Amino acid sequence: MNHASIDNRHRMRALALGTALAVLALPGCTAERAPDARVSAGKAGAALEKGRVDAAIRHAEAAVMAEPRAGEHRVALGAAYLQAGRFHSAAESFAEAMELGEVTPRVVVSRALALAGSNRMTEAHALLAAHADSIDPADLGLAFTLAGDPQRGGAVLQRAMMQGQNTAKVRQNFAYALAMQGEWRGARILAAEDLPADKVGERLEHWATAATSAPQPLRVANVLGVTVAPHDQRPAHLALVNAPSVPMLAAEAAALPRAEPSPSIAVVTTEPEAELPALAAAPVLADRMRAFADVAPPAPVAPAAPPARPAAAASRP
Repeated sequence: MNHASIDNRHRMRALALGTALAVLALPGCTAERAPDARVSAGKAGAALEKGRVDAAIRHAEAAVMAEPRAGEHRVALGAAYLQAGRFHSAAESFAEAMELGEVTPRVVVSRALALAGSNRMTEAHALLAAHADSIDPADLGLAFTLAGDPQRGGAVLQRAMMQGQNTAKVRQNFAYALAMQGEWRGARILAAEDLPADKVGERLEHWATAATSAPQPLRVANVLGVTVAPHDQRPAHLALVNAPSVPMLAAEAAALPRAEPSPSIAVVTTEPEAELPALAAAPVLADRMRAFADVAPPAPVAPAAPPARPAAAASRP
């Protein structure tokens, strides 16, 4: 291939990246797309409040497509995935939202629960430990329990009670943590403080089933009151890695190799000039398929549903 052809390729590649930078930098372009994203996000929140999870996912995905670097839209998408039992997709969406600056306690807890539901207990535990000081003890204790550490979860909840946070939510989450440790006497005493006497046995029976036979992802699903999705594959084009920022594009353009100067004497060749290549697609995420067994009946302890403006997974007794 001659030097002129190589030079043309480099110029076209640089021109394409430069055009992308210019488009992203135009305020008018952002202004045109923002209303569509806001409308989709609003519809997602409304659908989630009504329990229309599939519709919530469609609208939240549309919002992310319209504004891929808006963290709040990825929180909304994570919340919708979480309610659909698509734990792996939810964990990825919450992680991307945090990368974009949405590092609130509810997002952290939601991501931890999604990780635990994906059987990624070590990651869930580490995430909670890193943000423990900012999370409400009632949520933190339950989240640690669902991340496979009921001892630490129980300790967090017990300390909260001793420091005056003696609420029904804390008591019932503490009772659940004790049950997951096999401390049935303490679990019964605490459960009885907030339940009618004829309901205590039923609750303990559910907890006993979870403690002895349910794998950890199903415990998470039971507490959230959702069914684990047998297939969990998020569309690859929604990944944050496929939505580079302006600085990323600028760095890529700067890293392009410089074309060698053309020789002073032209070289004549009969080789046909190759077609200009299409811009390489950004890396796609790995296959996200997950499969679990059928879900057992929901456990009585469950976090609150995410609000319309996405943030999810605070627990309720």
